[in-house]
Amino acid sequence: PSTYYGFSFTSNGFGFNGLRQILNFASAGNKNRTLYINLASDMADLQNITIHCGAGNVIVRNFTVKDSVSVSVSYGNISVDNISIGGSFSASTDLGNISMNDSSYARCELASTRGNIQAYLTGNGNNTFDSVAGNVTIEVKNPLQKYEITMSTTTGSVYVGDVEIGSDYTHYPDSNEQS
Repeated sequence: PSTYYGFSFTSNGFGFNGLRQILNFASAGNKNRTLYINLASDMADLQNITIHCGAGNVIVRNFTVKDSVSVSVSYGNISVDNISIGGSFSASTDLGNISMNDSSYARCELASTRGNIQAYLTGNGNNTFDSVAGNVTIEVKNPLQKYEITMSTTTGSVYVGDVEIGSDYTHYPDSNEQS
């Protein structure tokens, strides 16, 4: 795997050398250090995928795998859009923001030390969102009575839509059921 900006990609602990063509992240015109991860359908059988970027932004989109995926960034933002994961999805960044849209998974964990987390939830999977020094915001598209959502922040605020609801919030599957 390449070490461009400290980037690594592994599946079941093994580096996947053929990923370079798909990512195309080392182009000379890529001045903003943005890594686009858009997995081809013939790679959907990869398992236990781990993606790490030392300094730069990571965009994960149109991404389907049967197993678990972990994305980590030291200095940069993580953006997730239209992913479908059979297992758990986790994303973490030390200094940067995390945003997620229209995705499905069994479980999702998003964590940021010094950044904001924003998730547009479609009601798929259980969620845990945690920020130390940033805000956590969710926008809810579908009723979420089937899933658990836990959000917390140490020095920031938690929002559901535009409503600020303190420093932590938990929605349990059996609460607030709608007919």
